[in-house]
Amino acid sequence: MASVNAHLGKDGDVKEICEVLLASDSGKEQLAGALAYIAEQCRNANRHKTAVEVYRLVLDRWPDAADAIWWESGLIASQLCQGNHKEADKAFEGFMARYKDSGNLGKAISQIADNLRWRDIENDRARQLYQVVVDGPDYADKIWARMGLAICDIRAKAYSQAGSAIDGLLRDYSQDSRIGHAICQIADAYRQVRRHKEAVGLYKYVLERYPTDPYALWSQMGIAVSAIDLDDKQAASEAIDGLGRYRSHPDYPHALSIVADNYRWRDRYQEALGLYKAAIEADGSHRYGIWFVMGLGISSVMVGDVDGADGAVGVLVSRYGGHHDLAQCLYEVGYAYSNAGLHQKAEQILQQVTSRWPTSRYGILARVH
Repeated sequence: MASVNAHLGKDGDVKEICEVLLASDSGKEQLAGALAYIAEQCRNANRHKTAVEVYRLVLDRWPDAADAIWWESGLIASQLCQGNHKEADKAFEGFMARYKDSGNLGKAISQIADNLRWRDIENDRARQLYQVVVDGPDYADKIWARMGLAICDIRAKAYSQAGSAIDGLLRDYSQDSRIGHAICQIADAYRQVRRHKEAVGLYKYVLERYPTDPYALWSQMGIAVSAIDLDDKQAASEAIDGLGRYRSHPDYPHALSIVADNYRWRDRYQEALGLYKAAIEADGSHRYGIWFVMGLGISSVMVGDVDGADGAVGVLVSRYGGHHDLAQCLYEVGYAYSNAGLHQKAEQILQQVTSRWPTSRYGILARVH
Protein backbone atom coordinates (compact mmCIF):
# COMPACT_ATOMS: atom_id res chain seq x y z
CA MET A 1 0.00 0.00 0.00
CA ALA A 2 2.79 2.44 0.89
CA SER A 3 4.52 1.79 -2.45
CA VAL A 4 1.26 2.53 -4.29
CA ASN A 5 0.86 5.77 -2.36
CA ALA A 6 4.45 6.67 -3.17
CA HIS A 7 3.73 6.35 -6.88
CA LEU A 8 0.51 8.36 -6.58
CA GLY A 9 2.20 11.11 -4.60
CA LYS A 10 0.41 10.65 -1.27
CA ASP A 11 3.33 11.51 0.98
CA GLY A 12 1.13 11.92 4.05
CA ASP A 13 -0.22 8.40 3.68
CA VAL A 14 3.30 7.02 3.30
CA LYS A 15 4.38 8.67 6.55
CA GLU A 16 1.28 7.40 8.33
CA ILE A 17 2.03 3.83 7.22
CA CYS A 18 5.62 4.22 8.45
CA GLU A 19 4.31 5.30 11.86
CA VAL A 20 2.00 2.27 11.99
CA LEU A 21 4.93 -0.01 11.15
CA LEU A 22 7.09 1.54 13.86
CA ALA A 23 4.33 0.92 16.40
CA SER A 24 3.97 -2.71 15.32
CA ASP A 25 5.51 -5.79 16.93
CA SER A 26 7.53 -6.67 13.84
CA GLY A 27 11.05 -7.90 14.40
CA LYS A 28 13.96 -5.53 13.94
CA GLU A 29 15.15 -6.90 10.60
CA GLN A 30 11.65 -7.22 9.17
CA LEU A 31 10.68 -3.70 10.23
CA ALA A 32 13.90 -2.11 8.96
CA GLY A 33 13.54 -3.91 5.64
CA ALA A 34 9.91 -2.82 5.24
CA LEU A 35 10.73 0.84 5.93
CA ALA A 36 13.75 0.76 3.62
CA TYR A 37 11.56 -0.74 0.88
CA ILE A 38 9.10 2.14 1.29
CA ALA A 39 11.96 4.65 1.04
CA GLU A 40 13.20 2.94 -2.12
CA GLN A 41 9.73 3.05 -3.66
CA CYS A 42 9.46 6.76 -2.86
CA ARG A 43 12.86 7.34 -4.48
CA ASN A 44 11.86 5.35 -7.57
CA ALA A 45 8.69 7.46 -7.82
CA ASN A 46 10.77 10.67 -7.52
CA ARG A 47 9.23 11.47 -4.13
CA HIS A 48 12.68 12.35 -2.86
CA LYS A 49 11.73 14.52 0.12
CA THR A 50 9.75 11.65 1.63
CA ALA A 51 12.43 9.13 0.63
CA VAL A 52 15.08 11.13 2.51
CA GLU A 53 12.89 11.32 5.61
CA VAL A 54 12.21 7.58 5.65
CA TYR A 55 15.85 6.66 4.95
CA ARG A 56 16.92 8.89 7.86
CA LEU A 57 14.36 7.27 10.12
CA VAL A 58 15.77 3.82 9.31
CA LEU A 59 19.40 4.87 9.58
CA ASP A 60 18.84 6.68 12.89
CA ARG A 61 17.35 3.53 14.42
CA TRP A 62 19.60 0.91 12.84
CA PRO A 63 22.89 2.61 11.82
CA ASP A 64 24.93 -0.60 12.10
CA ALA A 65 22.59 -2.92 10.19
CA ALA A 66 24.11 -5.06 7.46
CA ASP A 67 22.09 -3.22 4.80
CA ALA A 68 22.85 0.27 6.11
CA ILE A 69 25.27 0.88 3.21
CA TRP A 70 22.39 0.51 0.73
CA TRP A 71 20.06 2.72 2.75
CA GLU A 72 22.70 5.42 2.99
CA SER A 73 23.48 5.24 -0.73
CA GLY A 74 19.73 5.57 -1.40
CA LEU A 75 19.60 8.61 0.87
CA ILE A 76 22.49 10.29 -0.96
CA ALA A 77 20.92 9.47 -4.33
CA SER A 78 17.66 11.16 -3.32
CA GLN A 79 19.51 14.19 -1.96
CA LEU A 80 21.34 14.57 -5.28
CA CYS A 81 18.13 14.08 -7.25
CA GLN A 82 16.65 16.92 -5.18
CA GLY A 83 19.63 19.09 -6.08
CA ASN A 84 20.59 19.24 -2.40
CA HIS A 85 24.34 19.17 -3.04
CA LYS A 86 25.48 20.54 0.30
CA GLU A 87 23.82 17.80 2.34
CA ALA A 88 24.68 15.14 -0.23
CA ASP A 89 28.36 16.10 -0.20
CA LYS A 90 28.46 15.97 3.59
CA ALA A 91 26.66 12.61 3.63
CA PHE A 92 28.94 11.21 0.93
CA GLU A 93 32.08 12.17 2.86
CA GLY A 94 30.84 10.26 5.91
CA PHE A 95 29.65 7.40 3.72
CA MET A 96 33.11 6.93 2.19
CA ALA A 97 34.76 6.96 5.62
CA ARG A 98 32.27 4.53 7.18
CA TYR A 99 32.35 1.95 4.41
CA LYS A 100 35.93 2.27 3.17
CA ASP A 101 36.59 -1.40 3.96
CA SER A 102 33.28 -2.75 2.64
CA GLY A 103 33.39 -5.04 -0.35
CA ASN A 104 30.12 -3.43 -1.49
CA LEU A 105 31.42 0.14 -1.57
CA GLY A 106 32.08 0.26 -5.33
CA LYS A 107 28.65 -1.13 -6.15
CA ALA A 108 26.97 1.28 -3.74
CA ILE A 109 28.74 4.31 -5.27
CA SER A 110 27.76 3.09 -8.74
CA GLN A 111 24.15 2.84 -7.64
CA ILE A 112 24.17 6.48 -6.54
CA ALA A 113 25.49 7.42 -9.97
CA ASP A 114 22.96 5.10 -11.63
CA ASN A 115 20.10 7.00 -10.01
CA LEU A 116 21.34 10.20 -11.64
CA ARG A 117 21.98 8.53 -14.99
CA TRP A 118 18.57 6.84 -15.13
CA ARG A 119 16.94 10.24 -14.68
CA ASP A 120 19.36 11.94 -17.08
CA ILE A 121 20.26 14.56 -14.47
CA GLU A 122 23.51 15.71 -12.85
CA ASN A 123 25.54 14.09 -15.63
CA ASP A 124 28.83 15.59 -14.44
CA ARG A 125 28.25 14.34 -10.90
CA ALA A 126 27.39 10.87 -12.19
CA ARG A 127 30.64 10.84 -14.19
CA GLN A 128 32.61 11.81 -11.09
CA LEU A 129 31.03 9.02 -9.06
CA TYR A 130 31.63 6.39 -11.72
CA GLN A 131 35.23 7.60 -12.01
CA VAL A 132 35.72 7.05 -8.25
CA VAL A 133 34.78 3.40 -8.78
CA VAL A 134 36.85 2.97 -11.93
CA ASP A 135 39.90 4.42 -10.17
CA GLY A 136 39.32 2.47 -6.95
CA PRO A 137 41.88 -0.26 -6.28
CA ASP A 138 39.71 -3.20 -5.28
CA TYR A 139 36.12 -2.28 -6.12
CA ALA A 140 34.05 -5.15 -7.48
CA ASP A 141 31.74 -4.90 -10.49
CA LYS A 142 33.78 -2.22 -12.23
CA ILE A 143 32.20 -3.25 -15.52
CA TRP A 144 29.04 -1.33 -14.58
CA ALA A 145 30.92 1.80 -13.55
CA ARG A 146 32.86 1.70 -16.82
CA MET A 147 29.61 1.26 -18.72
CA GLY A 148 28.04 4.16 -16.82
CA LEU A 149 31.07 6.34 -17.50
CA ALA A 150 30.84 5.64 -21.24
CA ILE A 151 27.13 6.54 -21.22
CA CYS A 152 27.82 9.78 -19.37
CA ASP A 153 30.55 10.60 -21.91
CA ILE A 154 28.05 10.10 -24.73
CA ARG A 155 25.53 12.39 -23.05
CA ALA A 156 28.27 14.98 -22.58
CA LYS A 157 29.10 14.66 -26.32
CA ALA A 158 32.59 13.48 -25.35
CA TYR A 159 32.46 10.92 -28.13
CA SER A 160 36.21 10.29 -28.33
CA GLN A 161 36.31 9.48 -24.61
CA ALA A 162 33.26 7.26 -24.99
CA GLY A 163 34.91 5.38 -27.84
CA SER A 164 38.01 4.75 -25.75
CA ALA A 165 35.87 3.56 -22.85
CA ILE A 166 34.01 1.13 -25.12
CA ASP A 167 37.25 -0.20 -26.59
CA GLY A 168 38.50 -0.83 -23.07
CA LEU A 169 35.32 -2.67 -22.09
CA LEU A 170 35.48 -4.90 -25.16
CA ARG A 171 39.14 -5.62 -24.49
CA ASP A 172 38.88 -6.34 -20.78
CA TYR A 173 35.47 -8.02 -20.58
CA SER A 174 35.01 -9.84 -23.89
CA GLN A 175 34.56 -13.16 -22.05
CA ASP A 176 32.45 -11.73 -19.24
CA SER A 177 28.82 -12.88 -19.20
CA ARG A 178 27.69 -9.29 -18.54
CA ILE A 179 29.29 -7.66 -21.58
CA GLY A 180 26.24 -8.05 -23.84
CA HIS A 181 24.15 -6.17 -21.31
CA ALA A 182 26.74 -3.40 -20.92
CA ILE A 183 27.26 -2.88 -24.66
CA CYS A 184 23.52 -2.88 -25.36
CA GLN A 185 23.00 -0.12 -22.80
CA ILE A 186 25.79 1.95 -24.30
CA ALA A 187 24.21 1.46 -27.73
CA ASP A 188 20.92 2.71 -26.23
CA ALA A 189 22.70 5.88 -25.10
CA TYR A 190 24.00 6.50 -28.64
CA ARG A 191 20.50 5.90 -30.03
CA GLN A 192 18.96 8.35 -27.58
CA VAL A 193 21.22 11.12 -28.88
CA ARG A 194 20.51 9.97 -32.47
CA ARG A 195 24.00 8.67 -33.14
CA HIS A 196 22.42 5.75 -34.94
CA LYS A 197 25.50 4.56 -36.82
CA GLU A 198 27.36 3.93 -33.56
CA ALA A 199 24.24 2.50 -31.91
CA VAL A 200 23.46 0.02 -34.66
CA GLY A 201 27.12 -1.01 -34.85
CA LEU A 202 27.12 -1.92 -31.16
CA TYR A 203 23.73 -3.65 -31.34
CA LYS A 204 25.02 -5.78 -34.22
CA TYR A 205 28.19 -6.55 -32.25
CA VAL A 206 26.03 -8.04 -29.47
CA LEU A 207 23.92 -10.01 -31.95
CA GLU A 208 26.95 -11.41 -33.77
CA ARG A 209 29.20 -12.12 -30.78
CA TYR A 210 26.61 -13.05 -28.15
CA PRO A 211 23.51 -14.27 -30.04
CA THR A 212 22.13 -16.18 -27.04
CA ASP A 213 22.68 -13.36 -24.55
CA PRO A 214 19.46 -12.14 -22.89
CA TYR A 215 20.26 -8.68 -24.25
CA ALA A 216 20.27 -9.90 -27.84
CA LEU A 217 16.51 -9.27 -27.79
CA TRP A 218 17.02 -5.65 -26.73
CA SER A 219 19.77 -5.19 -29.31
CA GLN A 220 17.44 -6.42 -32.04
CA MET A 221 14.76 -4.07 -30.74
CA GLY A 222 17.25 -1.18 -30.68
CA ILE A 223 18.02 -1.72 -34.37
CA ALA A 224 14.29 -1.54 -35.12
CA VAL A 225 13.86 1.68 -33.14
CA SER A 226 16.88 3.30 -34.83
CA ALA A 227 15.43 2.39 -38.23
CA ILE A 228 12.08 3.93 -37.27
CA ASP A 229 13.78 7.14 -36.17
CA LEU A 230 15.70 7.24 -39.48
CA ASP A 231 12.42 6.54 -41.34
CA ASP A 232 14.06 3.56 -43.01
CA LYS A 233 10.93 1.49 -43.52
CA GLN A 234 12.65 -1.55 -45.00
CA ALA A 235 15.26 -1.76 -42.26
CA ALA A 236 12.56 -1.32 -39.61
CA SER A 237 10.43 -4.09 -41.13
CA GLU A 238 13.41 -6.46 -41.29
CA ALA A 239 14.42 -5.68 -37.71
CA ILE A 240 10.88 -6.24 -36.44
CA ASP A 241 10.73 -9.55 -38.29
CA GLY A 242 14.02 -10.42 -36.61
CA LEU A 243 12.42 -10.00 -33.19
CA GLY A 244 10.49 -13.18 -33.95
CA ARG A 245 13.64 -15.16 -33.17
CA TYR A 246 13.14 -14.23 -29.52
CA ARG A 247 9.53 -15.33 -29.03
CA SER A 248 10.58 -17.53 -26.13
CA HIS A 249 12.17 -14.59 -24.29
CA PRO A 250 9.90 -13.50 -21.42
CA ASP A 251 10.24 -9.85 -22.46
CA TYR A 252 9.48 -10.41 -26.14
CA PRO A 253 6.03 -8.74 -25.73
CA HIS A 254 7.61 -5.77 -23.98
CA ALA A 255 10.11 -5.32 -26.83
CA LEU A 256 7.23 -5.35 -29.34
CA SER A 257 5.41 -2.72 -27.30
CA ILE A 258 8.46 -0.43 -27.17
CA VAL A 259 8.75 -0.60 -30.96
CA ALA A 260 5.02 0.17 -31.09
CA ASP A 261 5.55 3.15 -28.77
CA ASN A 262 8.13 4.53 -31.14
CA TYR A 263 5.70 4.30 -34.04
CA ARG A 264 2.95 5.92 -31.94
CA TRP A 265 5.17 8.79 -30.83
CA ARG A 266 5.71 9.54 -34.52
CA ASP A 267 1.96 9.44 -35.24
CA ARG A 268 2.28 6.18 -37.17
CA TYR A 269 -0.70 4.66 -35.39
CA GLN A 270 -1.52 1.88 -37.81
CA GLU A 271 1.91 0.28 -37.45
CA ALA A 272 1.74 0.79 -33.68
CA LEU A 273 -1.69 -0.84 -33.46
CA GLY A 274 -0.55 -4.10 -35.00
CA LEU A 275 2.43 -4.37 -32.66
CA TYR A 276 0.40 -3.64 -29.54
CA LYS A 277 -2.03 -6.37 -30.55
CA ALA A 278 0.88 -8.76 -31.13
CA ALA A 279 2.31 -7.92 -27.69
CA ILE A 280 -1.02 -8.60 -25.98
CA GLU A 281 -1.48 -11.84 -27.91
CA ALA A 282 2.04 -12.95 -26.95
CA ASP A 283 1.43 -12.39 -23.23
CA GLY A 284 -1.51 -10.34 -22.04
CA SER A 285 -0.54 -10.94 -18.41
CA HIS A 286 2.97 -9.50 -18.80
CA ARG A 287 4.04 -7.18 -15.97
CA TYR A 288 3.96 -4.25 -18.43
CA GLY A 289 0.69 -5.38 -19.95
CA ILE A 290 -1.15 -2.27 -18.75
CA TRP A 291 1.03 -0.19 -21.07
CA PHE A 292 0.33 -2.49 -24.02
CA VAL A 293 -3.40 -1.93 -23.50
CA MET A 294 -2.97 1.83 -23.06
CA GLY A 295 -1.02 2.03 -26.32
CA LEU A 296 -3.67 -0.06 -28.05
CA GLY A 297 -6.37 2.28 -26.77
CA ILE A 298 -4.61 5.45 -27.88
CA SER A 299 -3.71 4.03 -31.30
CA SER A 300 -7.27 2.77 -31.79
CA VAL A 301 -8.62 6.25 -31.08
CA MET A 302 -6.23 7.84 -33.55
CA VAL A 303 -7.07 5.45 -36.41
CA GLY A 304 -10.80 5.99 -35.81
CA ASP A 305 -11.54 2.60 -34.23
CA VAL A 306 -13.73 3.83 -31.38
CA ASP A 307 -15.04 0.35 -30.55
CA GLY A 308 -11.47 -0.91 -30.23
CA ALA A 309 -10.56 2.03 -28.00
CA ASP A 310 -13.62 1.50 -25.79
CA GLY A 311 -12.66 -2.15 -25.48
CA ALA A 312 -9.16 -1.19 -24.38
CA VAL A 313 -10.56 1.16 -21.73
CA GLY A 314 -12.76 -1.65 -20.48
CA VAL A 315 -9.74 -3.92 -20.13
CA LEU A 316 -7.79 -1.23 -18.29
CA VAL A 317 -10.57 -0.79 -15.73
CA SER A 318 -11.45 -4.47 -15.29
CA ARG A 319 -8.00 -6.07 -15.42
CA TYR A 320 -5.87 -3.33 -13.85
CA GLY A 321 -8.31 -1.78 -11.37
CA GLY A 322 -5.74 -1.73 -8.56
CA HIS A 323 -2.65 -0.90 -10.62
CA HIS A 324 -0.74 2.18 -9.49
CA ASP A 325 -0.35 3.37 -13.09
CA LEU A 326 -4.03 3.12 -14.00
CA ALA A 327 -4.63 6.85 -13.42
CA GLN A 328 -1.98 7.75 -15.99
CA CYS A 329 -3.17 5.17 -18.52
CA LEU A 330 -6.79 6.31 -18.35
CA TYR A 331 -5.69 9.93 -18.56
CA GLU A 332 -3.60 9.27 -21.67
CA VAL A 333 -6.46 7.50 -23.46
CA GLY A 334 -8.87 10.26 -22.43
CA TYR A 335 -6.43 12.85 -23.75
CA ALA A 336 -6.28 10.97 -27.06
CA TYR A 337 -10.08 11.04 -27.32
CA SER A 338 -9.96 14.80 -26.74
CA ASN A 339 -7.29 15.29 -29.41
CA ALA A 340 -9.44 13.29 -31.82
CA GLY A 341 -12.40 15.63 -31.16
CA LEU A 342 -14.39 12.99 -29.25
CA HIS A 343 -14.97 15.26 -26.28
CA GLN A 344 -17.85 13.39 -24.69
CA LYS A 345 -15.80 10.19 -24.61
CA ALA A 346 -12.86 12.12 -23.25
CA GLU A 347 -14.93 13.66 -20.48
CA GLN A 348 -16.29 10.27 -19.39
CA ILE A 349 -12.80 8.82 -18.99
CA LEU A 350 -11.21 11.89 -17.43
CA GLN A 351 -14.06 12.05 -14.93
CA GLN A 352 -13.08 8.59 -13.73
CA VAL A 353 -9.55 9.85 -13.10
CA THR A 354 -10.67 12.95 -11.17
CA SER A 355 -13.13 10.89 -9.11
CA ARG A 356 -10.77 8.08 -8.14
CA TRP A 357 -7.50 10.01 -7.83
CA PRO A 358 -8.48 13.65 -7.14
CA THR A 359 -5.15 14.72 -5.61
CA SER A 360 -2.79 12.73 -7.84
CA ARG A 361 -0.86 14.33 -10.68
CA TYR A 362 -3.20 12.84 -13.28
CA GLY A 363 -6.29 13.69 -11.28
CA ILE A 364 -5.22 17.33 -11.29
CA LEU A 365 -4.32 17.23 -15.00
CA ALA A 366 -7.67 15.65 -15.84
CA ARG A 367 -9.53 18.29 -13.86
CA VAL A 368 -7.86 21.23 -15.64
CA HIS A 369 -7.89 19.59 -19.08
